[in-house]
Amino acid sequence: MSAFSRRRFLRGATASVALPFLPSLTRAQDGDVPKRFIAIYAPGGVVQGGSFHTTDHWRAGATFERLDDPSHILHELRDFKADLIQLQNIRRESFYYGTQTLGLAGAIGHWGEHPNYLTGSSLKPSGSDTSWREVLVDDASIDQKIARLTGHRPLNLGLAPRTGPSTLHSLSWLSSADADPWISDPLEVFTRIFGPAEARADIARFQHRLLLRRSVLDGVSDERARLERTLGTADRRHLDAYFTTLRETEQRIAESRELSCLVPDEASFVPATLFDRARILTDLALLALECDHTRVITLTTWGAGGGTGGQVAGSYIEGLSEPIRDYHYFTHFATAADGIDAPRLANFMTSSKWSAGAFARLVRGLADRTDADGESMLHNSLVMYGSGIGDAAHHQYQDIARVFAGQAGGSVRTGRILRPSESQVPAENLLPEILDLFGYRDASGAPQTVVGLSNDIISLR
Repeated sequence: MSAFSRRRFLRGATASVALPFLPSLTRAQDGDVPKRFIAIYAPGGVVQGGSFHTTDHWRAGATFERLDDPSHILHELRDFKADLIQLQNIRRESFYYGTQTLGLAGAIGHWGEHPNYLTGSSLKPSGSDTSWREVLVDDASIDQKIARLTGHRPLNLGLAPRTGPSTLHSLSWLSSADADPWISDPLEVFTRIFGPAEARADIARFQHRLLLRRSVLDGVSDERARLERTLGTADRRHLDAYFTTLRETEQRIAESRELSCLVPDEASFVPATLFDRARILTDLALLALECDHTRVITLTTWGAGGGTGGQVAGSYIEGLSEPIRDYHYFTHFATAADGIDAPRLANFMTSSKWSAGAFARLVRGLADRTDADGESMLHNSLVMYGSGIGDAAHHQYQDIARVFAGQAGGSVRTGRILRPSESQVPAENLLPEILDLFGYRDASGAPQTVVGLSNDIISLR
């Protein structure tokens, strides 16, 4: 017994079990379960009641009861009411700052939507050039800051190709003058997650060996037998219970999402039509999160102004009665007399539900996946969906769309409609709150209390 002690054996057996599963075990033991941030942007606003018309397919009702209506934009999330927060009475402050303080005509209209979403800032002219190339505040967007905390780069996706300068469409900014363009090619995203084909061959061989390997406990079977011969009945029962627990733990971990993150067939991510692109890109986003390639994703459904020319909406969105039109065209569904162009509004509804569908697909996917702590990935995530314009038909920047899903690891109190004030407050005030939820601190070690044009903090707790 002196040559092979019980302590030495158990220490060796534990090490051999832990090594293949170290990342998963370490997170569960240390409480470092990944928190994820996903920001999804839908340009052109949403269809909601306001001073110009009474159609309302955005507000969810006091207890989300309106989500049961099949015509509601967020109808696909009707089973996730307890996981949502809908914000009301918020406006895009950068528009008003641009018009009232900078004197920008129309505050750049739709073109300021995307850059403001995660920077809280506004586009400005570059010198004497009238093009809009940078944001006012010399700072990175919040997705970049959260990604730095995780040690991963954000993954920036777009459901349709960009048209025009990337600064008009970018949600993610490395600095005030350095936009991080989105990727819309599914195969490029696949390569970002799993690496080039030649590197994936080695990964595949390793995963094959992992699937074929016997239990790590089999590697110490001889030592176990020798030890058991030296033990009494009570100790043998204790050792048997120990090994049973180890075996069950091994099986549970082997079935975990992280360890089953095998490289899928690349061909399955080649869209047969452009209609498939939204589904495939959202599935790739889920795969990137599940495989811990990234913990921060931005997803843009369409380009600046809902599209300033370029790709026609009917190439990507099924069911449009005017498929050769651009997404932006449908957002202006009001007539000169403040009436409603019914066919155009119907197409805008279809487009809005298509955008919200990507949000719903991600929420459902996160809810179906289990994290190392036994909670769903949705519980440990914060997903923000919305637009930087309210009534696009009249370029109204009050009552803008914003809804959250997930609890950010238990920090966020969901299942409610949140009205920060009876008057309109800046949506930019959400951004310092999001940074704080993920533990971001500035150079002085203090929470960042101002992001872009924010002037207060809207709490989600």
